[in-house]
Amino acid sequence: MYKDNMKYFSTLMMLFIGCLATNAQAPGGVSNPLIWKKTGSSNDSITLKCTGLTFIGVGRVSDSDTEQTLWSVGSSTTTSFIQTTARTANLKKSAFMNYSNDTLPELRMYSYSNATQVSKGQKLYIGRANDKSLPVNNLETPFNEYVVYDRALSVPERNRVESAIALRHGLTLIHSYLNSDGTIIWNYVRQKAYTNHIGGIIADATSDLNRLEGYSAETAGFIRVRKSQLNDGQSLIWGDDNKALRFANNKSRGKWMQRTWKVQATNMDGATVSISADSKDLQQFRALAEGESYYLAVDPTGNVDFQPRNVKYYKAEVTSDDNIRFADVAVSGNSAWTLRAEKDMFTTINVDASGNNGGVLDILITGGTAPFANLLKKENSIIYNETSNDTLVTVSSLAEGRYQLTTTDKSGIQDTKEFDITATGIKEVVIGNGDAADGIISNITAGPNPTDDGYVSVGIELSEASPMTLALFTSGGAMVSSKSFPKDNYLYTKVYLPNEGVYLLNVECGKSSKTIKLVRK
Repeated sequence: MYKDNMKYFSTLMMLFIGCLATNAQAPGGVSNPLIWKKTGSSNDSITLKCTGLTFIGVGRVSDSDTEQTLWSVGSSTTTSFIQTTARTANLKKSAFMNYSNDTLPELRMYSYSNATQVSKGQKLYIGRANDKSLPVNNLETPFNEYVVYDRALSVPERNRVESAIALRHGLTLIHSYLNSDGTIIWNYVRQKAYTNHIGGIIADATSDLNRLEGYSAETAGFIRVRKSQLNDGQSLIWGDDNKALRFANNKSRGKWMQRTWKVQATNMDGATVSISADSKDLQQFRALAEGESYYLAVDPTGNVDFQPRNVKYYKAEVTSDDNIRFADVAVSGNSAWTLRAEKDMFTTINVDASGNNGGVLDILITGGTAPFANLLKKENSIIYNETSNDTLVTVSSLAEGRYQLTTTDKSGIQDTKEFDITATGIKEVVIGNGDAADGIISNITAGPNPTDDGYVSVGIELSEASPMTLALFTSGGAMVSSKSFPKDNYLYTKVYLPNEGVYLLNVECGKSSKTIKLVRK
């Protein structure tokens, strides 16, 4: 009887231990990492038990001109294998693989996996190489997080680990993101055009993820998303099309941001989030005209066309700290987001010309006070003139030609749209920028000016895209530095004044140029 009880107790203990092992935390749910550190170190050394090796880590590299050791394999005096910020190298076989010279973000992921090139029993050194003859430096800044397996992970396993670590730190991957049970929570194939500045909020207990505030760690990530609580298995991932963070205005559609975000939600039905951004990150000076506010436009269909029958608007909360904030934004599985700048009442229009009886105009009225009067003219002839409380109005059987729509609310606030109807639908009437007082140079900001440490942040906005050259001179006319930049509407960069004194910064854009004075105390 005693032996039977002990056997039963042992069986229960084994089952209990098995359950603990099954539910143990591991990045991406890929079990048995040799080491997993969520606060990095540059002094770790680990004895490898098997032939293979997988290393995945996130680190911050501020000096791209200095080659630094990420990890190395070898003994206390020799190195047989090494990965640096510039290359991987099998020193036994004199085999090297150099990385691309493309511009990389300061915070980045390093990932390596191999089944055969690392010898069992050797040591893995994090952030250093013991062979002092190698022309590389030790890692200057410890890893934010890293994980090591002494085997080569399969592609799905590696993607799961990379996904978990990338979401913790706001990094963009060039493959789909998966949670710890293998569910695709960002589909790279479907969302490829929007796989820029990836951010996410996620609750995944197995990966020790409870990220309630998500953002991209890259420059120009712009938006942050917050939620006060998430249940395990919930996630919201977003990315953008990498277009400019600036508004474009035309007479038919209004004033829209050029950049658009796509969203992929998992198990988030009925959820709401708050979204914020810093208006100082806009690639545009004075983005709002007098009387305008920021609106978040949400297209729940994911078609990225923000049609009147689908789009929902959220007006930004009023802030005094340059923050743009939108509260209680409803989440749907595959929606699209962008920003719009408009007054307290505005219209959204679209024309469907696919039928046989002329174009069909949809008018969505946002803001204002009912009733609303809609007056539609075609070449000075009145086509439609009705007043109602409806915020969604449809006008049918419209012939091709130039139209003007004026919407007036109860208090007399007006919104006017001008557009062409063609055989394919609506043709936008673009508002030309024209030339600024200094040619195409619309605005230049520089600060701090004067500067104490010599660094001045310079922002330049152009009325049309152009290559730019910045040349810094002393007050006596000697050139200090010169740098050229590719064609764009906006430039944000830093200029360094090496010594105390007065400097002249010349900004040249095509045939336009302007010079400003900079001072270092």
